Amino acid sequence: MGEEKRLEMKIRFDGKEVEFSGSADEAIRFMWNFLTEQYPLYEVLRRLTLTVNTEELLRELENIIAITPEEIIILTPREELSDKEYILLLLLKAYLEYQLDMADDYSISLREISYRSGEPSGTVSGRLSELVSDGWVRRVARGRYEITLLGIKRLRETLIPDLQASGG
Repeated sequence: MGEEKRLEMKIRFDGKEVEFSGSADEAIRFMWNFLTEQYPLYEVLRRLTLTVNTEELLRELENIIAITPEEIIILTPREELSDKEYILLLLLKAYLEYQLDMADDYSISLREISYRSGEPSGTVSGRLSELVSDGWVRRVARGRYEITLLGIKRLRETLIPDLQASGG
């Protein structure tokens, strides 16, 4: 999976200087906290900004996915999920592989989704169109798709709790 990358930051603002070193997620939180001290409006913006804490998300996915050195595996049996749910999990899998430095990007092709889901490309294309219309998925290139932050948020609110309750 690779060594955790560390980010070093130095911020100078209005006569103040602060330094920080940590993971990218920690650095973002540090920067937001610093800015909210300087500008209270940033606190409002922080609450309105949609972000994903990868560590929390991975904890929520315990017994739903497994991580191997090569890839992330979806443990939930395909037959227990609707077409849309499985497509979303495949897109989430690609997103997490990217976040964990297991992939160069997190878009995947319609052909790959069709192959992995076992569904005809016409069915997959229709479901992807619905998910794009709902804002859960974004088409990034001809035949390539990625999950949006809204899609991850909605999965965390709906499907993931249901899968946790059923034991994965």
